[in-house]
Amino acid sequence: MNLRSLFVLGVIAVSTAMPLTVVHMVGVYAENTVAMATLMSREAEFKRLSDLSRDTQSLPPVTASLLLSRHDLASADSLQTKLTTARTDLVAAHADVKASAQRVWGASAVGLICVALTSWGALMWATVSARRQTNNSAVTA
Repeated sequence: MNLRSLFVLGVIAVSTAMPLTVVHMVGVYAENTVAMATLMSREAEFKRLSDLSRDTQSLPPVTASLLLSRHDLASADSLQTKLTTARTDLVAAHADVKASAQRVWGASAVGLICVALTSWGALMWATVSARRQTNNSAVTA
């Protein structure tokens, strides 16, 4: 197998892989979007519960109990349990966003390299093909 055939096979392989990298990048970007939306939702829930906790601490017990019942909570202990759970969920959501951001960087790097190699390969192929046509027409003349 000569160098030209190897080059052509390499260009075909990279060109074939490029749509697959694009599909992978779209999936990773969608996953990152879902992780960011989940994080924002968990942050809002944690803020709501911590605001409720702060409010109930500053109110008299009867009023605090009434406020908790409006939020479907039986007592201050159930609020603290929900707040602890919300904090744990928030930390997990932060970790998910960080991991998905790393996957976005990796997929973007692979996609960029694939596009660069495909563009370079197409340019080189066009250059080699043009030279070959020029050499063939010079030989026949």
